[in-house]
Amino acid sequence: MRVSVLVNDISKGSIKAQHGLSFLIELDNITILMDTGASPDVLVHNAREMRAGIEHTDVVVLSHGHYDHVGGLFGVLNIVEKKPLPIVMHPDAIKPKLSLHPRLRYIGAPYRWEEVENAGGVLLLATSPLKLSQDA
Repeated sequence: MRVSVLVNDISKGSIKAQHGLSFLIELDNITILMDTGASPDVLVHNAREMRAGIEHTDVVVLSHGHYDHVGGLFGVLNIVEKKPLPIVMHPDAIKPKLSLHPRLRYIGAPYRWEEVENAGGVLLLATSPLKLSQDA
């Protein structure tokens, strides 16, 4: 197993920092992208700089629906080799997300979920653990 941190708050060399999170998890028979950070540009830039093969992603798993975990989704949808691309998340992830700090503001996905499906994503909404492969 290999885990690469593609997006987080720390920059190093040519790797860009960004509020948010993304991991590429590579197992023998499946490549999982866990969250996508806040923007497609940073996700794709860092993956290329690290030579992490996000174009080989088999499934995306989104931990929740805040922009800093789902905002980079179109970065992988635009370059992934296999479509349709399964996107696993809890049903609450697609509900509107708001924050009161410092004022009322929207913090959810920067797109409509229908756009994800039109780009080749298949939403798999799960309320209990979901087996992704024999190894995962």
